[in-house]
Amino acid sequence: MPVKLNVILLFCLSTTCFGVVDPNKQYYIDWATHFGPSSSVIKHGNNPSSAQLLYGLNAAGASAAGLAHDNSTPDNTGDLIQIGFFDTDGVADSSFTPNTDTSNPFTGIWTPLTEATTIGHKVSSSDSFVGSGLFAFKTRLHDQEDDVDPSSEVFSAGPPALYYDDVIDTNYGVSSPYRISEDFSSSDLWKKVDALTAATNPLIGIRFYDLDTSSNAQGSNSDLTPDNGSSRYNTIMNQNWTFPSGGNTLSMSLHTSAAGGPLDRKLVVEFDTTTDGTGTGATATARLGAGAKTRSSQ
Repeated sequence: MPVKLNVILLFCLSTTCFGVVDPNKQYYIDWATHFGPSSSVIKHGNNPSSAQLLYGLNAAGASAAGLAHDNSTPDNTGDLIQIGFFDTDGVADSSFTPNTDTSNPFTGIWTPLTEATTIGHKVSSSDSFVGSGLFAFKTRLHDQEDDVDPSSEVFSAGPPALYYDDVIDTNYGVSSPYRISEDFSSSDLWKKVDALTAATNPLIGIRFYDLDTSSNAQGSNSDLTPDNGSSRYNTIMNQNWTFPSGGNTLSMSLHTSAAGGPLDRKLVVEFDTTTDGTGTGATATARLGAGAKTRSSQ
């Protein structure tokens, strides 16, 4: 089961809330359906001719509908979408060995980084891009304290104090409820980040869930915990999606920046059908992947 987390509400929008952090120990991941002009995260000038949605499917792999999006004022009721990596050490514990094998991108235990990011989460009240099956985020992580349990670089004074290496900050340039600052002080986030920074080109992926298969309505989920035996999921990887070096940004999108915004042909999907595969941990008996029918790979 995913670790319990708190989404903290912050009003400090500067790069640091307390003290000075090392910019070379900050890691940025921008991830979206696409980065064209209509996106909430814009990086180039070409929209796709048709944006690829992430879908929920019934048990037969039919009745496709875009995954449920969050409410207009975000309240974590859209379907869950995460960035994370596959841990290859074979044990679900606090030791992590990120997968680096591009020929076997789904090897290992899925290990999420974000756990409170949802389909259709807006970045502002005027955001008109996101909706069913769409996503756009800017996420920031830290490794300020180098291989030790965080105790000195303060993100929020509290009480209790919260440290940078215990926080994943998504949409960090805006304020709550559009900003998502996840408090992992009771878990091992800092060990995950340490393992990613120590590995050579560790692969990062996107996993998405149809949490409540009975409804894809806006704001239809009561919580973000996948349910055994009913929640379905799928995972998308790309050989070019590797954890960034310090101070740099990894850009992850389903579409390229070429004219017409075609799908990236280096995308691979964990489950190409709706009749095979199981997950691990909280979703060990979950029926699989929400996006297989209209999959993102080519």
